[in-house]
Amino acid sequence: MIELSRLTNLSVMFSSGIDPCRLFQRLFLPALISLELSVKTETLRTNHAEWQHVQTMLAHSCPPLRTLILWYVPMTEGTLVGCLSNVPTLAELELQGMACGDTILGALTMGEDAANGSKGLCPWLETIEFGYDGGLFEFSERAMTRMVVSRWENANNTGFTGGRAVISIRGDCSYAFDGIRSNPDIAGCIQELG
Repeated sequence: MIELSRLTNLSVMFSSGIDPCRLFQRLFLPALISLELSVKTETLRTNHAEWQHVQTMLAHSCPPLRTLILWYVPMTEGTLVGCLSNVPTLAELELQGMACGDTILGALTMGEDAANGSKGLCPWLETIEFGYDGGLFEFSERAMTRMVVSRWENANNTGFTGGRAVISIRGDCSYAFDGIRSNPDIAGCIQELG
């Protein structure tokens, strides 16, 4: 076990082909507030082993993580959902170059009727940034709308101002956010922000 009980920020860039499994399986980071992992890669679609060990590290560290940034990390949506289930304090999530779709949006949808059957992961989440995806983001308009509106309604119904999902797009995301802006529920959220 490698215990770094005072480490609050960890930012690591790995070369393509490096598997940090053994390192992350041993790390214990109970004070971690910000985690940034990126893989330097020439192509978005790689055949690297999935990094399930990030989920393992978060599960046994139980850190008060506020920021999670993952760039080109070889991880399935299921593993990403597992990571998020271990960081309820998360306020900022940034994903780039990872395959994501309605599963992640369902997991972030608030309320009893959420697609994943839970009340929604990361209730403090305020910022979700979807960076360049190379066509890997496959969100349906319905799932995106449900997630945004559910977080907005949850914030308004509880009087809790944190946890409003503010969607910002960095880079060249192939998902067309413009399409959901015409939805009356989304338009209401945008108008309230105004």
